[in-house]
Amino acid sequence: MCGSKEISRHPVQVYDRCPTCDLDLERQVGSFIGGIGLNTIFAFVVLLSVIIVGFIATGGEASVTRILLPALAVSVLLPLFFYARSRLLWVALELIWWPLDADETLLVN
Repeated sequence: MCGSKEISRHPVQVYDRCPTCDLDLERQVGSFIGGIGLNTIFAFVVLLSVIIVGFIATGGEASVTRILLPALAVSVLLPLFFYARSRLLWVALELIWWPLDADETLLVN
């Protein structure tokens, strides 16, 4: 609600509540699964793009150093560094689909 991007201590650990406005970042039980789903979809799309670009760049020749290593790096590093942002995106989607109830408190500075 406040627009703060500081919802994580580091890329793989997200706060339970927004440190700025105190919004509960897990409003429903298991809502973190949506963030993980977005993270997985994004990682697969980028991974597929890396593989396709790799095959185009090598002329269809399967090269370990030109295709496999970049794909491996993307498949390991991207989900780790995008996790906090995917959780934030999922919270934003939840707020669009299910706006705050009257009993949900929100501190506005």
